[in-house]
Amino acid sequence: VGAAMLLGLGMFVMRGGPGGFTRRRQDDPEALALAVAALDAAHEGLSAPTEQQKAEHYLARARLKGRLANALAKRDGLR
Repeated sequence: VGAAMLLGLGMFVMRGGPGGFTRRRQDDPEALALAVAALDAAHEGLSAPTEQQKAEHYLARARLKGRLANALAKRDGLR
């Protein structure tokens, strides 16, 4: 149950929540890296993830990693 809650939290953070996070926070590489780690930890905590859970994790992780790559590029002056 706790792992499912963490997975939900990771997805909530990935989607930006109901506007509770500022744009700066969403573009912060450290915050995005932590969101990826939280998402992975939640997924690893599932004893037997279903195919749908695996697919949702893969998609959410890919989106976060894309945002992280963009944030790092911006930070490093590449964008």
